[in-house]
Amino acid sequence: MLALVASSAAGREAAEQHNQENGETDESKNRVEDNDYIRTVVVTSSEHTYFMQMPVCLICGSIGKDSEGTMVACATCAQNYHTYCVGLHDKLNSTVVKRGWRCLDCTVCEGCGDGRD
Repeated sequence: MLALVASSAAGREAAEQHNQENGETDESKNRVEDNDYIRTVVVTSSEHTYFMQMPVCLICGSIGKDSEGTMVACATCAQNYHTYCVGLHDKLNSTVVKRGWRCLDCTVCEGCGDGRD
């Protein structure tokens, strides 16, 4: 059984209430932009075959779609992350893909081996 909950609706309602309380009735402040990403939570069994085969972002826990669904895997631990969630969305290039990328948990100083920086 699947349950879908649109979490962005609550955020829009809170913003509209804030604007009304502060006397801000400008229509442009209340409209949803075309490029806004509406997040949806899907509740399902963790043993469902579709979700067992899909890479899920370790930060936001979603699969995403289109440009938000671009994933990068850590070269050390193989965990998947959205490029947007780890700040690589605009920086992903062939060098990063070729040499590999490490998540913050796996990043260490190549000189001293310290991972606390």
